[in-house]
Amino acid sequence: MRKCQSSGVYMVFPTLPQCGIIVCLPGVNRANVCQSPAPNTTPALAKPRQASGGVVILCNVNEISRACHMADEKIPLILIPGLLCTDALWQAQVDGLADVARVTVTAEHARHTDIGAIAGAILAAAPPRFALGGLSFGGYIAFEIMRRAPHRVDRLALFDTTAQPDPEERRKLRRDLIKQAQIGRFLGVTDKLLPNFIHPDRLGDTVLTDAVKNMALSVGRDGFVRQQTAIIGRTDSRRDLAEIDCPTLVLVGRQDVLTPLAGHEEMQAAIPGAELSVIEDSGHLPTMERPEAVNQAMRDWLGA
Repeated sequence: MRKCQSSGVYMVFPTLPQCGIIVCLPGVNRANVCQSPAPNTTPALAKPRQASGGVVILCNVNEISRACHMADEKIPLILIPGLLCTDALWQAQVDGLADVARVTVTAEHARHTDIGAIAGAILAAAPPRFALGGLSFGGYIAFEIMRRAPHRVDRLALFDTTAQPDPEERRKLRRDLIKQAQIGRFLGVTDKLLPNFIHPDRLGDTVLTDAVKNMALSVGRDGFVRQQTAIIGRTDSRRDLAEIDCPTLVLVGRQDVLTPLAGHEEMQAAIPGAELSVIEDSGHLPTMERPEAVNQAMRDWLGA
């Protein structure tokens, strides 16, 4: 596929039900032609076919999307926070990737008691094609979005999460936590809980620990109850991993005790072509603990 040297603008025209044509036309606003949903079909061909006159026929939905992105330097990127997290979880990525991505951090993860409802709300507000990332609970939501609209996700990033459902004992623990929150005082993330979230060496970093605590207080008791209720009802996503057909980053903090490295190695092995990035000296929240390393991994992923 050649980039148009005169204008760098691509147009997408549907041809066959599962194909599109990329044509260089000077002076055309790509926003008018690349924001239509790609066909919701399984591609019949995996590689571009060269036609006459410099026209390239693409029979892969992801290739069509990436051709559009070549004409638009900034990729739409939706990021989903985790349990008891807010947009502050992703602030370093919003700032650090602003030159390559139009980043949106959703708040829908705290507004519903069902992961399907969260995914539906995110999709309703999302552009037709976008990159997607989710951390922990946000990863569970990302899996649901992939089940519902894989043709709309240009690339996927899974941070410190798991494709496995909760065992029954974990579900019982979550129900107990919901009851405690409903009848008592919601404490958010206490000093006792902090070692579950961040690396032990960072427990004395009050800027980081205060930020983690403030996120939990911002979500609040009602948001916490809604999130835990949604998590309890989540499905087993392991059976869907082999169907993911887009550039995928699987990222985890080396010292994550909530969703350990081994589970991410399993996800990486199950997702075709997925890349594994292990962030050293980091726990469950590497986007806040080691933002420079995370940003570099995401920059590589966005350019894949």
